[in-house]
Amino acid sequence: MALDLYAYLTSLPLQSPPPYSSRTLPIMTTRILLAVLCISLLHACDSQSPLEELTDEIEQLDDDNREDDDNNNDDNNDDSSFESEMTTAINQARSSGRNCGSEYFPAVPPLSLDEQLIAAARAHTQDMANNDYLGHEGTDGSLPWDRVQEAGYQASTSGENVAAGYRTVEAVMEGWLGSDGHCANIMRPSYQDVGVARIEAPNTQYGVYWTQVFAAPR
Repeated sequence: MALDLYAYLTSLPLQSPPPYSSRTLPIMTTRILLAVLCISLLHACDSQSPLEELTDEIEQLDDDNREDDDNNNDDNNDDSSFESEMTTAINQARSSGRNCGSEYFPAVPPLSLDEQLIAAARAHTQDMANNDYLGHEGTDGSLPWDRVQEAGYQASTSGENVAAGYRTVEAVMEGWLGSDGHCANIMRPSYQDVGVARIEAPNTQYGVYWTQVFAAPR
């Protein structure tokens, strides 16, 4: 199990968000095109077998699409469950005063889970998992405030905690709260929002990677 050597805090100004990515065409478009093709074949052929084959293909596409949706929903539900659990743990810690090393922090208001900060946390966690390292600087040279900016969050202040090897939210929170800088990030009164991420990578030295991203808007 490991924590980064220090927690990252910055108050640098951030810029405007990048454009959103486009979405792919829905399966209904494919269905319409295949239906038109079916009609053409029905008029052109004496046998119904091509139509039956195309009907089977349409049904298979529907089945595949439903299966993909189910898989995506499972992944989203897993992420949502973890994000809720971690945010609850953070806010429970913030609800009571505590010493972070030699500095005392009184109880502070809860943080709100923010989608843009989740995106920033996921991007860095995935980078650490893919490249088997622990730290605040990404393999592309990005630092925490860069990733917050790239995710589109306009921050007046931000910070980041990372960890690896811990298996549960309870365990990693205990590690962070036992470290002066990480504890201070969790308890800092200037933060209003948080994004969190956890990624398992079995074939790496740590196996599990964690990120918390804290910020307040301008």
